[in-house]
Amino acid sequence: MFSLTEFKESFSDGFAESSKFRLELTAPSKLNLPGNIARNLTFLCEVAELPGRSVATGERRVYGPTQKVPYNTIYNDLNVTFMCDGKLNIRKTFDDWLDLIVNKNTHDINYLDDYACTIDIIQLDRFGKNVRRYSMRDAFPINIEGQAVSWSDTDSILKLNVVFTYKTWQAFEF
Repeated sequence: MFSLTEFKESFSDGFAESSKFRLELTAPSKLNLPGNIARNLTFLCEVAELPGRSVATGERRVYGPTQKVPYNTIYNDLNVTFMCDGKLNIRKTFDDWLDLIVNKNTHDINYLDDYACTIDIIQLDRFGKNVRRYSMRDAFPINIEGQAVSWSDTDSILKLNVVFTYKTWQAFEF
């Protein structure tokens, strides 16, 4: 039988808050980022997504209705929004990263080990304590979205939306 007391007790830790997170990105060493830029990526991350996934299916019919059968896992791309610093170092970092993946002059493609990294998104509780870590392996940016600038947007922070792809993700409890 349903018990309101038991239901309320199951939420004694409260609810997860979307504003309680930290993104940790270890940029590839070939980017040669100064320490402050690498550290700033964590603090200038305004929006991130916890990773998603789905199951790829194919149709199979032996007899009767067609049935969907799973055959693979599909990992969704990761969308992250960064606030830009005054010298656009964050923008330059991602421009350089894309150049590291595909040389814009020769169009040569580097090896995955040269440009991939691990991205961790840590969900925090209401007191700032680590709750769960989502770790995306072999991650790299695949898209830097255009940035609109406008004379009418005074006192607005310029934002940079970056889309990452990755091979797989795992979740870890603290």
